[in-house]
Amino acid sequence: DNYWAGTFWKEPYFRADYDYEDYAPAYCVGYSGFSQYGGRFEEAEKSLCANFVRIKGDSRLTWEDAIEPIRCAWARREAADARSRAG
Repeated sequence: DNYWAGTFWKEPYFRADYDYEDYAPAYCVGYSGFSQYGGRFEEAEKSLCANFVRIKGDSRLTWEDAIEPIRCAWARREAADARSRAG
């Protein structure tokens, strides 16, 4: 997602020892997770963790590091979905 590539370093969870390639799988899990699970983030958290572990590849993020970027991507997708439904 071009949005995250251009803004990830502005987020409060950003750590200078990680680059975009580290964060990208977390954003992917959050964005696709909302589409897959919907509802409340907390209810999908275990599944999101499993998804992140499965696709993280070379990302250096741990689950603890990844949860906030996942949550942010989920919220961004949720807001976009709400806007599209509103008209």
